[in-house]
Amino acid sequence: MEVSAAELHKDLLQSCIEGDLNHVLQLAYYHTELTQSLIHGDVPFPSKDKEFTGDFQPGEYIHAACMLGHYELVAQLINLGADPCVQSRFGTPLEIACKNNHLSIVRQLHTSGVDVHPKDKEIWDSGIYAACKNGGLDIIQYIISANPDILTHKTEGFPDGCILLYAACEMGHLGVVKFLVEKGIDINALVFKRDGSLSIPLDAACMSGNYELINYLLLKNIELPRTTIDQYPHMFRPAFESMMKRYHRPYSLRAERPFDAVKNSLCIYWGEKNLRGIHESWLGSHVSMISSIDLHGNKITELPACFFEMLPNLEDVDLSVNLLTTLPHRKLEECRLSRLLASKNNLHTLPLTLFQNPYIFTLDFYKNKLKYLPLKENKEILMRVLMVKIMKHFGNVLILDF
Repeated sequence: MEVSAAELHKDLLQSCIEGDLNHVLQLAYYHTELTQSLIHGDVPFPSKDKEFTGDFQPGEYIHAACMLGHYELVAQLINLGADPCVQSRFGTPLEIACKNNHLSIVRQLHTSGVDVHPKDKEIWDSGIYAACKNGGLDIIQYIISANPDILTHKTEGFPDGCILLYAACEMGHLGVVKFLVEKGIDINALVFKRDGSLSIPLDAACMSGNYELINYLLLKNIELPRTTIDQYPHMFRPAFESMMKRYHRPYSLRAERPFDAVKNSLCIYWGEKNLRGIHESWLGSHVSMISSIDLHGNKITELPACFFEMLPNLEDVDLSVNLLTTLPHRKLEECRLSRLLASKNNLHTLPLTLFQNPYIFTLDFYKNKLKYLPLKENKEILMRVLMVKIMKHFGNVLILDF
């Protein structure tokens, strides 16, 4: 029985969508020439546009089979003359298989001679990029095993591995991110985007909304730029709140403090986290309970202006080994601060309110850039300086003008 090309196309396409291999073989047996012409995409134009409606055109049956994961059907379509590299509006069969996480089809295409990472493709159009966007870890591992130099190849001078990491971060695929990081991809590297702009994986991770991914990157000591902190403070708050612990005063300092510790007071350890700054929202609803903060060993250039104002019961703070040039002064004289460690920063001067605080016991400004403290104008402040039990200011060109 004779059938039109349009009728056979619809029948063949439906069989490919349903994965009905037997029916495809029957069509190929009874309508051999026309079936092969359709599979190979040899139906002449413009009849394609007029007669063949739907998502897939003649020559694109293999794309439908790849999209829906029909492994055996893909192999048979190739045997019947389907081009395994032909481009459609959905991409190539390889790209479609990668987008839909069908590893068995990726392997079949590779066995059939398809290059799983053709060099003429931009990284954003590649199968491995699609796999990174869709969390196909098995496919990523397979493609890299077949092409080990993928991660080090460069686009516009930037490693493709970083572009792949950015894609995985953007979609929140933690497993893929872990794999790429273990492969040596730099989590702090600038990434070249298709629109020509530059970004970093951390920004992509924040956009994904995956808190577990953010926690992982923090554990890997990723750098936290001030711009990212200010744009996505909510993404870091749970991680930093989890670093709050019960506070216990050092025994040697208890006798020096004329007040009782705040009940259930907390200490925060945010030291050596590659921070470029902190956001006041990270302190959450615990501000009245925080007695100690450790921020040493970061790259902080500036603290929030309300830092001491927000923490009225703060007793100990370690700001050493940062890049601070100034200290916040608002309400500094009113908080319970007894010990301030700020060695190895870039401090040029100190707020006078610091010396107006009656609880100060220990100050450490070793190796800063302090030059001058105008203390003689205020006798009360001068007396406070003299009452400070421990004040380390060596490593500065400091003139204490009394």
